[in-house]
Amino acid sequence: MEWQLYMINAKDDDYYLDLEEETAGCKQISKQFIKRCDESGLRPLTPAECKQRDDESLDELLAPLYDLISDDEPTTEDTKPAIAETLKAEPTKAGALRTRKRKRVAKKLVKQVQPTEDDLADVVEEEMVVEEEMVVEETTGADLNADIPPFQEQLRSTDLAAASNNQLLQWVGEISVQAGRGHYDEETRQYFWDISLELTERNTHPIDRKCLKFDFVACKDKTTGPVMSQFMRDLQVVDIHFVYQWHRGHLVNSEAFGGLLMGIFEGGSFKKPQAEKIAALNWAFKDTGNKKGKLGAGGLCLPEDIQEKLAVLRTDAVRQRQDYKKAKERDLINQKSELERRLREYIDNYPKSRMSADSVLVHGDVWLSMKLANNSVVVAIAEYEKLTGFKVGRDFIKGKSGLVSRLSKSLLIS
Repeated sequence: MEWQLYMINAKDDDYYLDLEEETAGCKQISKQFIKRCDESGLRPLTPAECKQRDDESLDELLAPLYDLISDDEPTTEDTKPAIAETLKAEPTKAGALRTRKRKRVAKKLVKQVQPTEDDLADVVEEEMVVEEEMVVEETTGADLNADIPPFQEQLRSTDLAAASNNQLLQWVGEISVQAGRGHYDEETRQYFWDISLELTERNTHPIDRKCLKFDFVACKDKTTGPVMSQFMRDLQVVDIHFVYQWHRGHLVNSEAFGGLLMGIFEGGSFKKPQAEKIAALNWAFKDTGNKKGKLGAGGLCLPEDIQEKLAVLRTDAVRQRQDYKKAKERDLINQKSELERRLREYIDNYPKSRMSADSVLVHGDVWLSMKLANNSVVVAIAEYEKLTGFKVGRDFIKGKSGLVSRLSKSLLIS
């Protein structure tokens, strides 16, 4: 729209061009004088003074023209258009006219085709007010929900007993991620505890709940360290409750830590305040053999088969063994995928085979369970349940594993 601000009619244009020729002639005449003097005729004028006098003379000569251009109404700070900002750098009216070939000198405003500046200001102001109101509403809504993780909204309207294992595990994982970012308020702690109770009731081992754990260095962070430390203490309380639920009556060293451990795994109801004090103890993970250890004979007296089910209360030896098992499990999962691929090829080549295409995945899970259990059928039953969520018997494992074992050997799968 800027070009409209400088449009002029043909009649005015001829007038401006004739006037410019006259002014150009004046300037040419002034250049013919080598020296110009002041009123006394004694002191020569400097070039700057000459230029200033020329500009003043031109301003006086062009005054009627500028009166004609601005004859509508005087331009004030309230009425001048935004385009006037581009003319501020031009010091005089004569200087403005000299730039006419770059921008048509017509300072005439486009009142014929444009609404007044006041009208435009009103419209712009109304639009800005509407936009500000929309931004305020959006910002207010965002602020209200910014501190509420999505899973909390679901938890408030969900019956945990009716939720699936996968859903519960997903929530636990999300809570641990938020704790790692420093967000773990009392409401979230209560959700974490309620979900943990439900998973413990379903005999889902704490080690299999796939929530983040934070080491000693992370817990020392000045910003998120206190939150991470609280979350790790709550994980220990969950471990203690799992032992209470599934190994009730387990005996501990009743003299350790001033008798604080006494009866923690006994009684008709779980003693959560006592468990929180135990979790807050500054004790060593490694059983030193001098009865000061947390997990061995000097403390909770947890055997390794129980420690393997827990998330935090494990000795270094148990943790390293489990890390090795996880690495081995990843390798076996890759082998399982290769086995299933070759089994499908085998079925395509031998349609009369006892194995059907629908049972390939089942046989793959049985094969993986037996590998993880080191060919122990009893342990493989538990591994299969962890992999699939289904409980099966000895005959199921033995029948499927025998067939897939023979096929895997023929297919050169170790």
